[in-house]
Amino acid sequence: MLLLGLMAVYDVLLVQARHAAEASSAELTLGIARALAAHLDERIADVDAVLAQADRSAPQPGERQGADAALAALLIGRPELRAILVTDAAGLVTRSANASWAGADLGGSP
Repeated sequence: MLLLGLMAVYDVLLVQARHAAEASSAELTLGIARALAAHLDERIADVDAVLAQADRSAPQPGERQGADAALAALLIGRPELRAILVTDAAGLVTRSANASWAGADLGGSP
């Protein structure tokens, strides 16, 4: 009888510990998701600001197109951005932070 009572107490404690672990796991997952969402919001806002700066630094009609030092400068300190490309309506790269992309045709890419 004593053994049966001890088994019942152990079972109750085990169920409570499992429930506490599940609740803790759910809280940790929610916390990580919130932190990730905040980080992504910050990065997206930064990219939006960079693109707005890139738009303001666009060359005037008739100015040189291709590799653009102003675009390259916008990438400094922003590891989330690897390149900034500006294309015309047909998908031809008209401005690029990297000279290797200048003149590339992205119009056929999905």
